[in-house]
Amino acid sequence: MADNTFVKGFRTNVAYFPEVAYGEFSVKDTDAYKIGGNVKSVSWTARNNIIKTGSVGGGRNYQQQLYGTYDANGSINWEVSDLSFLRFGIGDIARFGTGSTKSSPYVLLDSELTGVDNNGSLTNLRAGATDAYTKVRIRPFSILAYDRENGGSPDYNESIDKIHGAMITDVNLSANIGTPLVATTNFVAKKISFKRYLDPSGHNVPDFTETDIPDDFGNGMGISPKASLDNSLEAPLMFYEGGVYYNDQDGSEDHLLANVQSFNIGVNNNFRIYRTVGDKFIKMPTTGMRNMTATLNLLFSLPSGTGAPTTTETSILEIIKNYLGYAGDSAFGDSDELSPTTKSVPAEKKHIKLVFESTSLSGGAKGAEINLYNATPEGFGHPIQLENGLVEIPVTFNVLGYKYVRAGDGSYTGNDGNGSAYANINPIFKFWTS
Repeated sequence: MADNTFVKGFRTNVAYFPEVAYGEFSVKDTDAYKIGGNVKSVSWTARNNIIKTGSVGGGRNYQQQLYGTYDANGSINWEVSDLSFLRFGIGDIARFGTGSTKSSPYVLLDSELTGVDNNGSLTNLRAGATDAYTKVRIRPFSILAYDRENGGSPDYNESIDKIHGAMITDVNLSANIGTPLVATTNFVAKKISFKRYLDPSGHNVPDFTETDIPDDFGNGMGISPKASLDNSLEAPLMFYEGGVYYNDQDGSEDHLLANVQSFNIGVNNNFRIYRTVGDKFIKMPTTGMRNMTATLNLLFSLPSGTGAPTTTETSILEIIKNYLGYAGDSAFGDSDELSPTTKSVPAEKKHIKLVFESTSLSGGAKGAEINLYNATPEGFGHPIQLENGLVEIPVTFNVLGYKYVRAGDGSYTGNDGNGSAYANINPIFKFWTS
């Protein structure tokens, strides 16, 4: 019996790099990145959508098989150490100050457009001038999955997947108390090709210690995970470091929401997938309406003290009140009974902020912040089970985000106001590392 060397998940490497032309594979030893976190799984599927044909009088079995359109999609599940990889589902990375503190962070610019062009944006992204952001992009990228069972020898196993034209369709972020922040990023791809082996002398094998990785126009600051294997092995952000806040719309004051057990955030780009006559492969997807949702699981806790419940954003009673359609300053006394209002528009929109703080392998501070503006409670539950002891309440929120601001050249930028100051952008996603 032949001796087989089996391909193993713990010896398979994953690399990526943004594409300069949609569908043009771009991962090699001089431009390989590792995803910013501990990758737990990568999966993909591809279909030829075979068409079967037959004719009258030809019998009850089809007579021919023809190739139909080609479809490819997949997902990456990873523990998040920084948010940089999420730019392929959100938009380009900009830097305010050094990018090393919460008040001087990197941010993901909420983009309306997809594409590969530069448009002079790299300098502006580095400078942090919000009035200069024109046509920031959600960009396509290539993925390389390869096995190195035989170590450093040139005799690599026959397990090399090359994914062309990948674009993240939706992002799901979640964590339970005491667990890492986990991201599931689903993608659609133009095509998937294969090689028998990677040639180390032919610059096909990624070198994650390389320092001369060329600029890509959505991430020009040399931040994680650029040019470093260590950054992809950084400790993930933990849910027990940081906090969850439920704020008034202006965000002028942070109200720490106590006893949050878990959360789940979804961002769906609702891409328009299309083809043209004469081509079996998809063209570069374009954005549809972005949909954002959030779910918080909370231990049902009542305000301390006696008498009527006090108005405080730390109390789940306030979320219940908002869910029923009542504003934060609505009366809720001893004898009040609140029931769903008959209004057409919710009385109050809130701001949910999740903050993660941690340390890097070198001991420096790092963290991330996710801001969900215009978060309206949509669904509510009150499951009571004897075995569980404490009552845990799931609350779902619909999230609007911010409107786009039309720039002078007809393009759009994804922030809530004009100006060149960091305060004018109010980013949904930001992160920092020292």
